[in-house]
Amino acid sequence: MKNRVYSITVLFLIILSGIIFTSMTATSEWILYKQVQGVQFYYQEVSCDDPTNGLYQNQIRFKIINTTDFDLQINYKTQKWYDNQCSNCNDTSPEHFTSFELKAKSEIIGNCSNNQFQIFASFKDKPNVPKLTKFEIVDIIIKPILIHE
Repeated sequence: MKNRVYSITVLFLIILSGIIFTSMTATSEWILYKQVQGVQFYYQEVSCDDPTNGLYQNQIRFKIINTTDFDLQINYKTQKWYDNQCSNCNDTSPEHFTSFELKAKSEIIGNCSNNQFQIFASFKDKPNVPKLTKFEIVDIIIKPILIHE
């Protein structure tokens, strides 16, 4: 009897860990979106669930790779279309712009808790909320960081 309870408990924990792992794994492969001046912009759709707060959503996560031998200052704007309507194309507020430094031969990857390198795509459990239908990375400015000695 104890072995059976132990087996059921282990099986339950394995299934539970699989469910938790699934909610944090990617739902698609990385896709090269654009390459500009030695910087590669990739995207991927991921599941970003937060059951504690009742949030079940998909996000578009970015991976940005600096393939150059220089540290870079990277700036861009992300334009987003929800249900085929651009929500921020004419908006100049800072929240739509991203600015950061990226070391030579390095990369940065967005995650579910960092809004800087990901965008909301859709709620899984709310079909009437507008869904992301398109995005564009525009106004890209890439400058090497000069070190003055």
